[in-house]
Amino acid sequence: MDEKLLRLLKAHFHEYPRPWTETTRFRRDLKADSLDLLEILCDIEREFRLFIPEEEMALIQTVTEMDEMIVSWRRRGRRRD
Repeated sequence: MDEKLLRLLKAHFHEYPRPWTETTRFRRDLKADSLDLLEILCDIEREFRLFIPEEEMALIQTVTEMDEMIVSWRRRGRRRD
């Protein structure tokens, strides 16, 4: 898992008491609501210099899925300049 992503998520969900795993789920485990997910989307776009459509972000359920999507977005050249 990308260390920048993990650091970003830990900062946002700093009160999550359990160890982070690849299967940590945003809504179920982290109790993320739509505002949390929108804030994370903005942070990811800024940190990784990417453009991520909200529709795609809405499909992501786990930390691993988010990590894989960031890799995919980078490959597809969804860079934001």
